[in-house]
Amino acid sequence: MKNFRQYVLSVTVTALLVGCGGSPTPQTGTQALAPKGSRLQHADGGEFSAHYTGWFSKSDGCRHIVPDFGFIPYNDFRGEGHASFLEASGEVGIAESLETSGHCRLSYPYFIMTSEKNPHDAIYLDAETPLDGKAKYTVIKGTGRFAKATGSGTWSFTLKDHAEGITYEDTWTGTLNF
Repeated sequence: MKNFRQYVLSVTVTALLVGCGGSPTPQTGTQALAPKGSRLQHADGGEFSAHYTGWFSKSDGCRHIVPDFGFIPYNDFRGEGHASFLEASGEVGIAESLETSGHCRLSYPYFIMTSEKNPHDAIYLDAETPLDGKAKYTVIKGTGRFAKATGSGTWSFTLKDHAEGITYEDTWTGTLNF
């Protein structure tokens, strides 16, 4: 299931990068250097924090049986913000809708944070099923200068319903090593 979610997000991010003229593959050599005047942080990582706001698309269904190999209802996060080491960046995430205790809850969240300046620099995060808008997360991989990324921490988020749709705001705190 995790590989399928990674595949779905990888295809989505690749389509977004190609559509915006970016490259879905990491650059090497002088291509990987940050633009003149940008601030590079220490290459080993350290304390990590991120804050994003954006739109949340809610699934029309809820999976009732585990495992259920039919339709898997996904929820979608798409936001912009700032993250340590990535600076200005975008966030794309998906989470299943799974029925637990009679309620449809977000389950198995998976996110990709991508640098706006250097779109080949990205961090992939996998979170536990959130409880009351909070969950622990693990950095599972990265691309570009984050190719050897590891780390963990806490993810918290809120959803707000508006006439135009549902917005979200989230915060990530923890560590990032690369």
